[in-house]
Amino acid sequence: MKCILTLALSFLSLTSFCQSKVDTIYVDDYFQEVIKDIATYYRCRVQNQGTKLFTVEDYTMDNALFQKSSYKDIDLKNAQGLSIIYYPNSQVKKETYFENNIVVRERYYNKYGKDSIRNKGASKQILEVVETMPEYPGGVEAMVKFLDDNIKYPEDAKKGKIFGRVYITFIVTAKGILTDIKLVHGIGGGCDEEALKAVHMMPIWKPGTMNGKPVSNYVAVPVFFRLGK
Repeated sequence: MKCILTLALSFLSLTSFCQSKVDTIYVDDYFQEVIKDIATYYRCRVQNQGTKLFTVEDYTMDNALFQKSSYKDIDLKNAQGLSIIYYPNSQVKKETYFENNIVVRERYYNKYGKDSIRNKGASKQILEVVETMPEYPGGVEAMVKFLDDNIKYPEDAKKGKIFGRVYITFIVTAKGILTDIKLVHGIGGGCDEEALKAVHMMPIWKPGTMNGKPVSNYVAVPVFFRLGK
């Protein structure tokens, strides 16, 4: 199977919500295209003529904005820049910043807009934004290969046709050791456990730096489980 550090993608035509749209589609809970009658969201895809990025906006069927993300490509496989998920009251729930499809920082908020979820009980010495991000030995391609080699698609997930993204967060200490490994978004069927197991098996990373010195830093890894791979 393939474990791809990527986000999912992808009808309808509501021009009041999708300005300068490339297209719109109906999607389910896993953001796979479905017919309108069983859709959870409708997705609008537009292209910014200035940055050339493709912006995706997902709305609930009663027209509430659920999330907004940007991609470098029309196929929505290479996330770039800020991605935002919203609460039903329109407050920001989560902000994730991507560079070439890799999460470089995340921030969580409660439903009142206060940044208190991510940092609750955390040490002040653990940074979210640093000059140089932590790096898996050998880089992103090496990490993807490691995940491919060490994650087995669970049989329960195959039988239940479960697929999607599993998000794991952890701290890379100033010595490159991974600590505080947590599941922040799962899909069930045994996929969450497989992703956690693989992250726990990872070797020592190259730590992030601030002012030229190694520091402890938060990292988030999205692992995509795709059927048939």
